[in-house]
Amino acid sequence: MSLFNSREYWSTRLGTEEEFDQGSICIANVDNEPNGHVKIVTGSLQGMLRVHMPHQRGYHIEDILLETELEGSILQLAAGNFLGGSGICLAVLHPRRFAVYSLQAVGSSYLQHSKIYEHWLEHTAANMVTGGFGGVAGVEHIAV
Repeated sequence: MSLFNSREYWSTRLGTEEEFDQGSICIANVDNEPNGHVKIVTGSLQGMLRVHMPHQRGYHIEDILLETELEGSILQLAAGNFLGGSGICLAVLHPRRFAVYSLQAVGSSYLQHSKIYEHWLEHTAANMVTGGFGGVAGVEHIAV
């Protein structure tokens, strides 16, 4: 006898011949929507960034809020308060650079992204970690 039971609520196919890694998904209220609905953010090794917000069971075209191609492979995604007080931002790790994006709602059906800052890396990155390092409250830091 099992105490838990799992069922598929929502799924989609993301592009053709795209590859994903363990850090390729992030779930958060990345556009800082007042009602707090979380979105599913995915990034592929081919550089495609997508944001989905499932509204009901099964995939529908209106579930996708953003689909854009960034320059270079996306190794890892993370969401957090990286600017201190400006809400949740999206951190994207590429092999030789790191960028933080802000996502804003345009109307009620899609999002647009804008790069807040970017750092070029001397060496190829493998992963990143985020958190309140050093006991600083109200802002998260990123270590690559």
